[in-house]
Amino acid sequence: MIESPRSLFEILDRAELEKIHAATLEVLEKVGVQVEEEKALKLLDSVGADVNYVTRIAKIPQHLVGEAIKASPRMVLFAGREKKYDLKLEGKRVHFGSGEGSINS
Repeated sequence: MIESPRSLFEILDRAELEKIHAATLEVLEKVGVQVEEEKALKLLDSVGADVNYVTRIAKIPQHLVGEAIKASPRMVLFAGREKKYDLKLEGKRVHFGSGEGSINS
């Protein structure tokens, strides 16, 4: 892993990021998202999303997205076989990989 001591490269400023976030929240709440997994539809329904089981569309209110963000972990660990190969995704650290998680590539 290569880490740069330089400052971060930022493509979008804070205001632009906030506009994208607000638009995303609006799409999730008004248009919704298609969810194929029945268990996921039931979970979304149980926490207050507007779920249509025929079309499999879940409309997710903004407050649910906010709660999910607050409840998400601040660090994700990809553990290596040896501790020295552990990869922590946290803060503003950026990592690149070969896409080993893409099973249908």
